[in-house]
Amino acid sequence: MKSSTSIILVIIALLISSCDDSSSEELPLFDYSNPKIGWTIKVPSGWKKNSLREVIEKNGAGIEAMEGATDNEIDLASINYSLNFQKDDLNVFQSVYEPFLENEPGLWEKNNAAIKVLFANVYEHQGIKIDTTTTSIEEVGGIPFMTYEITMYEEGKPKLFQIFYSSYIKGFDFSVCLNYSSEENREELLSIWRRSKFN
Repeated sequence: MKSSTSIILVIIALLISSCDDSSSEELPLFDYSNPKIGWTIKVPSGWKKNSLREVIEKNGAGIEAMEGATDNEIDLASINYSLNFQKDDLNVFQSVYEPFLENEPGLWEKNNAAIKVLFANVYEHQGIKIDTTTTSIEEVGGIPFMTYEITMYEEGKPKLFQIFYSSYIKGFDFSVCLNYSSEENREELLSIWRRSKFN
């Protein structure tokens, strides 16, 4: 099975609270554009845009956890870091993409389904109890995305939530993770994401 950018996202989110975000810059409303996948998004004020250095540092910690859970080495050579911003350690928007050359119909969908199962194994290896929702399709900016949610528990109570979106766009596996700790932050992150435009 091919490693997926989305698996990188989940591990970053898992360990993000242990990373120092003191150098993140809080910005006023700003626009972000990624011409390779034809994506534009408007981010409101109050969120801090993470630098590439910060994303790579957080990713490094996550990769160690991933490799420990799977006994496999993760190759990051094809990963392209896209927009990453956060309000605080638990409320984070992350996105990445990588080339995915489909050589048979349905291969991308099968890979995404396998990745979802792998998430559960990684969290179990970390000693984290989770629930996952059924995968569904949601259109964002006219593009169909596979999406599902993960709830993480601490001492039997929901502590952290994640919503994953993945799509095959212009030859790329494009993945987004919304990491949130409250219903208010969930709605704000979803509102930002759902205003995305693709061409």
